[in-house]
Formats: sequence, structure tokens, C-alpha cells
Amino acid sequence: MSRPITISDELILDAAREVFLEHGIRGTTAEVASRAGVSEGIVFKRFKNKEALFHAAMQGKSIDTVGWVSTLPARVGKGQLRDQLYDVGMAAAKLFEGIIPLHMHVFANRRADDRSSPFGDRVEPPPLTARKRLTAYLEAEQKLGRIGDVDVDVMSRAFLGSIYNFISLELMMAGHEARPMPKSTFVRGLVDVLLDGATAGKGARAAPPPSKRARRTAR
Repeated sequence: MSRPITISDELILDAAREVFLEHGIRGTTAEVASRAGVSEGIVFKRFKNKEALFHAAMQGKSIDTVGWVSTLPARVGKGQLRDQLYDVGMAAAKLFEGIIPLHMHVFANRRADDRSSPFGDRVEPPPLTARKRLTAYLEAEQKLGRIGDVDVDVMSRAFLGSIYNFISLELMMAGHEARPMPKSTFVRGLVDVLLDGATAGKGARAAPPPSKRARRTAR
């Protein structure tokens, strides 16, 4: 007799990761089962519900080995920095589009006294890992002279935080804005602001020097 095929949890989790990142909370356990090549009953035998499956999938593999984060070291010193940051920003926006609805769903359905992290017991949650990797990338670009004398940790926080906030608001305000801003327009503009600065951009005017009265008052 042939031995029964053993389906590993990791095979199911890999499929779940793909489905959740592509479809957000709309991803179904049926689709996960289909991609993993198992029955939906097997999925629920291993994981009691979709929320449990989501938590396990997001905790199961370090974010620095998946998606845009893994591309950062190879980007150092390559091409135009503006284009590199745009590509990274668009990839991060796509990731956020998938995980933000899931996190909203998890927080909305948790008990009022539940203070546990949505990332489980991991010492370093994936968002923190991603930000550290981006900071390291920006620091490497700074050493090459492609970024000026700025705090790259603040820059990475501003970059990822702005994109996360943009996607969050777009999801919450869907259908309420007549002409929503395309995410590509936002990401390109964000990169321009971060690299050029708010007062050194095209058409910006320098602040006028203080008047004589102001200088006398300051003395």
C-alpha cells in the first residue's frame, strides 16, 4: 500500500500568505485550500478559524525574506534613487492594501480586554523589521552620497508611515471622494517631498529676511 501524503502546516501557511496578501480580508479559506492542494476541512483541522490562520501565516515567515524588503540590499547604489524609492513605496502600498483590512478585522473582533499583539509573541514584529531594513538601506545610500545629511531613521518612518496612513484613509473613505488621488501619484509626490524638501522644491521661494524692526526686537 502507498503511504498517505503528508500535508505540512507550512504548505498551508505559504498558500494562506499568498491569498491574504493578494485579497486582504476577502481572501477565503476555500482559496487557501485550493492553492495548498488540500480540502477546506484539512485547513480547519489545523487552524480553528480564518483569524487563527491569518495570525499563523503572518508570523510564520520573517518579513525580511518576503516581498519588497528582501530587495533592498540589491538596490543600494543602483539606478536613480528617486525611482528606487518609488518602486519600494508602490510595493509597500500593495502590501498595506492586503494587511490593513486584516488588521482592522482582527482588532474589531477581539475582546475588549485582549491586549495581545496581532503579531503574536515575536520579539520583533514584521513592521519593525521592515522599518529597520529600510533605514539600513537609506543609510547605505547616504554613505554613497546619494542622500544628504538627514536622519534616515526619521526618513524611513515618514516614508512608511505616510504610505500606511494614505492606504488606511483610502480604504476607509472609499466611495466618499469624487476624485481620489491615485496611489502612484501620492507615492511619487511623497518621494519628491522627502528628497527635495518642502522649501527647496521647484518654484519654492526662500523666506524673506527679517525686517530691521524685527532684528532690533530680537536684540
